[in-house]
Amino acid sequence: MRRWNGARDYLAAHGKSGVAISTLLVSVAALVAIFRWEILAQIPYPPSADAGSDLYVTRLTLGHPLVHSWISQQPPVYYLLIEAPATAALAPFVSVDFVMAMVPALIVFPGYLLIRETGASRPGAILGAALLAVATDFSLMVTWNGGSNMFAIVLLAFLLYFLIRTFRTPDRWHIALSGLFLSLIAGTHELTFTLALLILLYATVAWVLLSRSVRVPLKTFFSIIAVGAVLSLPYLAVYVTSVHQSTNLGVGGYLYALTVAYQMFPTFAWGFQGTVVPLLAWVDASLGIVALSALWLHSERLDAANVLACTMIGALTLPLLDASNAFRGFYFLPLAFIVPIPVLLEDGCGLVSRALVARIRRPTTGSPPTPGDGRPRRWSLRTRSALPRLVPLGVAGALLLMLIVPNVEFSQTSMQQAEAFYSGLNPDSVNVLNWMKGNTAPSATFFDMSGISAWIWGYADRWAYAPGSLNGQVTVQSYQSTLTADYVMLGQHLLGNQYLYVATNYPSPHAAPQVYLDIVGYWDPLEESESGLVLLHALQGSSPVNLSLDSAQYEGLTNSSSGSTMSYTYQFLWPSAGIGAHERIALNGQDVSIAWSLTNATLQNVSMAFNVPPSGYYYEYVDIPQGALAGAMKDTFRAGPDTFSLQFDGGQNSQLIDSSGWLRLQTTVPSTLWVNGSGIVAAGAPTVSIAETSHILGGLGVDYIVLEYDRAYDLYLRINANALSGVTTTRVYQSGNYYVFSAAMVP
Repeated sequence: MRRWNGARDYLAAHGKSGVAISTLLVSVAALVAIFRWEILAQIPYPPSADAGSDLYVTRLTLGHPLVHSWISQQPPVYYLLIEAPATAALAPFVSVDFVMAMVPALIVFPGYLLIRETGASRPGAILGAALLAVATDFSLMVTWNGGSNMFAIVLLAFLLYFLIRTFRTPDRWHIALSGLFLSLIAGTHELTFTLALLILLYATVAWVLLSRSVRVPLKTFFSIIAVGAVLSLPYLAVYVTSVHQSTNLGVGGYLYALTVAYQMFPTFAWGFQGTVVPLLAWVDASLGIVALSALWLHSERLDAANVLACTMIGALTLPLLDASNAFRGFYFLPLAFIVPIPVLLEDGCGLVSRALVARIRRPTTGSPPTPGDGRPRRWSLRTRSALPRLVPLGVAGALLLMLIVPNVEFSQTSMQQAEAFYSGLNPDSVNVLNWMKGNTAPSATFFDMSGISAWIWGYADRWAYAPGSLNGQVTVQSYQSTLTADYVMLGQHLLGNQYLYVATNYPSPHAAPQVYLDIVGYWDPLEESESGLVLLHALQGSSPVNLSLDSAQYEGLTNSSSGSTMSYTYQFLWPSAGIGAHERIALNGQDVSIAWSLTNATLQNVSMAFNVPPSGYYYEYVDIPQGALAGAMKDTFRAGPDTFSLQFDGGQNSQLIDSSGWLRLQTTVPSTLWVNGSGIVAAGAPTVSIAETSHILGGLGVDYIVLEYDRAYDLYLRINANALSGVTTTRVYQSGNYYVFSAAMVP
């Protein structure tokens, strides 16, 4: 076998044809980059907040002065080779779009090499590389700025190419180059590095089984690992730190995430927010699976078949290892499914062509025909001899073009939809960011309730804390910081356990209790109420009195616990009526109770109204009785795979689903409302009893609070009314629905 000649294969370096192929590959990559750039340009700002994080990590890699220990360290190769030059040469938003468009297009070059290793022709490999580069999966990665992941996929494609050649000819050059790219992947993206190790392991085991030899495969395996380990020494500190910082997240939703993921993987259709799977996805997947299977029929292609099959198996293994995001492994599947398609089409067309030629050349009985004009049939003979070579390539190329065109269209449509979904910046939020850069100290710290925290880090060069899903946190420190930020978001006073959180905002214009369902990693609102919808009907002497919670004067609270029950008791006063009230909110397991009593008046009943978000927004309605109901009323919901119910008891209930889909619940009780839950799955969140969450802001060192009115209505009301206990807030900037408040901690 000949020694490594990847450069010759890549450039086809034998005269003019080498220049032509190189030019074609560069042209294809440029067209793919322009294709995605044009889509990105339809929205004035980058679509993903992750891009803001990348800007910050780039500066952190180069020596950013704003360093926080809980930020997970990232392997530096992508940031040094791609992000740093782009951010140095271009404006921040332009550099983000440029990188997003350019990086996926680079897959054209290793894609060409890989497809050539399957036995495809050069034209077929060029078209196949174009099909791979426009894959919808990669367009979706662009919209959430999977830049480091995508660049690692490009490097992984090079590694797969060199692994195929190593298994075919295990000499020191192939081993060294395989180890080099393994190291580059380690320095780029941890998840892709994990996949690379899985592929190497699985492919080595298959090599042993196929060759019935142990010594050479194992020697090659450990040699590649050794070279990769030595070259990865500069990244060792990053991985040691990551292991030290990492925390176990997402376990509660593990089985559900895996079930959904594995149902979707064959069609690459986990994609964008559960959109309908088009026929094209089934065609692509079916062709890919058949093509991958067909490689095993040719002995000269077994090395390619082995590596590509192990890529698919490795991608399907990753969800088992990454419970917090079970879908991420499937973004690697195009390498396994699309790469073998060109050679399948060429082989299929070749079979048909050879059958037709055999039929044309079949001898006939009788005397041979006499040429009518005496001229030799050179055209006919030449055409017949060229059929087996030209026709299969031409037809296969046409079929590839027919496959590329609808894939480009689907990729474009999916990218546009996902771009609109992920888009978080707008002129008002950018105005806020620019105000931060020009009007606050470099050391200023923000509490963000507007969804722009990543851009505060990367664009405004300020620090920010923000609530968010705990499943998205990868370090112990970031998990704790996000958890405390979530507490501030939920409410002024909290009672919480592994099932439910009950939040109240006294004193505030929006102070009635809110009940949140404790799911894995986050809290979804289950029952929302407003102070004006809580009415106490009483008798003062013989005179009826109606008391509204939003007109009450908050006097204070005491908290207590007894066994597994946690409770707060609030004191209120209606000065004009001279009536006082106590409200006791208690949480015990899946049960909540709200009890009222009055002083200087006799309580007749309490009327409360709750709003439940529409079905499908956070969870689905299963059984919701409507109308007026006496006594207990039971509502049943579904969250993911789990069905749970809430039973309202203690008085008269009525509810309906309005035209907007909201469930409106009205309950009237003599003095106490019981809400008894059943079937709620424990999420493992910490049990809390916090009297004043606003003090958390002081612990975080927050100088400013930024929020969007529509996103954080409750918090806006609390802050705008200066109702954060222990914190004085002053509005300092506004652009549209975005507000910035200074936050001064009261000693």
